[in-house]
Amino acid sequence: MHLPVVPRSQISSDALLDPAMARLRAVCVACEQGQFCAPGTYLQDERDLSALACPSAAYCPTPAQRLGCPPGSYCVAKTVVSARVVRGA
Repeated sequence: MHLPVVPRSQISSDALLDPAMARLRAVCVACEQGQFCAPGTYLQDERDLSALACPSAAYCPTPAQRLGCPPGSYCVAKTVVSARVVRGA
């Protein structure tokens, strides 16, 4: 079963009372910093949130944004800011 994942800020109390969501036994999972949750994101297993991790070579300043790592920077998985590469003198 696929379960919808939405950022915590987008969860309304009406969604929790939606009959369709109740029939599907769907639950909302709040996305956290270091995760990327595009609108309509679904998971096979809500216990395994690793698929939501912001990937390396990108950074996710919010759960709704995934940006490519800028030139001269590096980004590890689950990062919310890019790190600038400093070359030795």
